[in-house]
Amino acid sequence: GEIPFSPVYKFSASLHKSFKKSRPGRGKQNILYILGAPELILKKSQYIEVNGKMQKLSQEKLTELNLKLQKLTAKGLRLVAAAYKETNDQELITKSKAQEQQSILSNLVFVGFISLADPLRKEAKDAIKLCRQASIKPIIITGDHKLTAKAVAQQLGIAVEEKNIIQGDELAKLTKSELKNRVKDIEIYARVEPAQKLKIVEALQEKGQVVAMTGDGINDAPALKKADVGVALGSGTQVAKEVSDLVLLNDNFNIIVAAIEQGRAILDNIRKVITYLLSDSFTEVILIG
Repeated sequence: GEIPFSPVYKFSASLHKSFKKSRPGRGKQNILYILGAPELILKKSQYIEVNGKMQKLSQEKLTELNLKLQKLTAKGLRLVAAAYKETNDQELITKSKAQEQQSILSNLVFVGFISLADPLRKEAKDAIKLCRQASIKPIIITGDHKLTAKAVAQQLGIAVEEKNIIQGDELAKLTKSELKNRVKDIEIYARVEPAQKLKIVEALQEKGQVVAMTGDGINDAPALKKADVGVALGSGTQVAKEVSDLVLLNDNFNIIVAAIEQGRAILDNIRKVITYLLSDSFTEVILIG
């Protein structure tokens, strides 16, 4: 059995038959493998496996691991933590709902970090630069660690101060009015839950902002639909595409910039035509008068 990854609870788990010798006196027949957000897994781990041997996870070692986590995320890497626990409960995963499975995150044995590099597209930095020159403010909303998001922003040429970064747990504590007062200053939302994306879009709109939202998952659908312009990635889910106003077939952010440029050019031409027609009519009124 398994629990699929949940962006709300930030971990996934799978139960397997154990073929290794159990620890003395335990008699455990199964092993539960867990992948999840590093902060969560480290918090729930009581042991660590080093060179195939299990040791108590000391405060000194925990501090060392947290420093390693900060160092890797500051490079823009995405990190997943791996852990396991032995159990004789074959129904540990299937006996209750996923949201009740927080109880399985106890006495974990920390194994290590898995780091994933997700390089930016070559055109991304130029596209962001054009947006900023056109008075369009890019905002990063992600489920990743805040240091990963900050590093990505720096690679895009966006210098973000710490005060303009907020995490999902802090966001959850803000009232609607508090978020409305802060939303124009926040540039990075990290460790965000799917439902919070809609909350962010609504807060921006209430401040009089015109919002274009990009997304690709089923959980992005409410925010994509609520935004003034919903933009789905071509590689995204069908649900995301159906509720969006624009679909990027090749996932190229530059297309959004090009669309905005064309839209502004059309609007400028319409204004010129209206000005010409009104001025011409005004001249005729004067001549007749």
